[in-house]
Order: sequence, then C-alpha cells, then structure tokens
Amino acid sequence: MKTIKLNDKKIIIPESLTEINIEMFQKINQIKDEYEIDRELAVVSCLTGLKVDEILDLPLTNYCKIKELCTFINDEVDKKPTLFVTIDGIKYGYRYKISEMITNEFIDYDFLKKDNQSTIENLHLLMAILYRPIIDDKIPEYKYLKLFKSIIKPKKDIMNYEITKYKYEELEERGNLFRKEMRLDIVLSALNFLLAIGIVLLDNSLDSTKMYSNPIAQKKL
Repeated sequence: MKTIKLNDKKIIIPESLTEINIEMFQKINQIKDEYEIDRELAVVSCLTGLKVDEILDLPLTNYCKIKELCTFINDEVDKKPTLFVTIDGIKYGYRYKISEMITNEFIDYDFLKKDNQSTIENLHLLMAILYRPIIDDKIPEYKYLKLFKSIIKPKKDIMNYEITKYKYEELEERGNLFRKEMRLDIVLSALNFLLAIGIVLLDNSLDSTKMYSNPIAQKKL
C-alpha cells in the first residue's frame, strides 16, 4: 500500500493485485458508466476511498499521479495457480484435478460461471469450490503448479495432497471469507489456469448435465 498526503488528508492506495481482494474487484466491475472518464473516476474512487466530488476538486497534477498509481488494476497475471493458501490459520488446497470433480461439484461450478457477469458476481463462491481445506497437511512448501513441458514439473508427492470433499452447505461461509481475505492475483491465476488446461472442453463434454434442473438455482446464494 502507498500512502499519499493531500492537504490534511492521507490516502492509502493499493499498489498491486496482491493488495486487492475479491470484494474490491467485484465493486470495480459493477461500474457501468457509459463514458470512459466517468468509469475512470469511479475506479479511482473505489481504489482510494475518495468520493468522486473530492477527486474532481483535486489539482490536476495530483489526480494524474493517483490515476497512474491505479493502473495496476489492468496488470496481467500468470497462468500458474497458487496451490496452497493459508487464511485465518487454515491451509486450503487448489482443486487442480478438474477431471476428478464429483457431479454435484461440477454442476454448481458450471452454474456459477454461466456467463462473464455471473463469474464475477460469484467469484468468491467459485474460489470456495476450487480452494478447500487440506486433509493431509504434511506437504512440502511449493507455490505453483507449472503448466508447460519446458518448465520442470513439481515432484509427484507435492501433487498428492487431498482436499475436503465438496459440500454445498459450506460454500457460502467459505466464499464470504474468501471475498474479504483472498488476494486477487491468486483468484485470477486460478481462473486463467482453468482456461489454459481446456476447462471449456470439459464443459462441452458435460453439456448434457444442463438438461436437468440445476439444484443450486433453487438455493439463495
């Protein structure tokens, strides 16, 4: 975080995606202003906590400086998901074995990401499906799953960790925790990885599941 002093007021501005949580990202993506300048002002307002009227009263040089600091929101992230995340003392493991999803798990995942808007609105719930508590905590420290053959793959024992069985009843509570506490770079990398390994192909192969009424659609999220 970077602190800027404007007159008698201190403004704290995040400097990277590692300092943004899911909730902030969802708020930014709710901005639907028609004109680019209005959207730009709204994004700066969201990231700084300043009201738009306060931003408009800033000297132009100060506004340009703050706006430049906010450009990180468009940074790209790696297609290498973080395998292990610790939040509030609990270690969560990434569901990298997509092919091993149980039917209920996949149906809920598929429903929550039915379009781009739904994906963003349900991002915390999607992460709650993909990241679940690890059963066996005796795992070597290893951060990333490498995607490409040109990169050395992790040892097999590192990839043999187990996460808890998927339960819809636990989804909302874990999702609300992740909304506040999970870093955006971790979230976007996890989603990018799914695209990189061809999750779309898995979706297409299971299109027949969509002919059934979706149980999660009956539940209030």
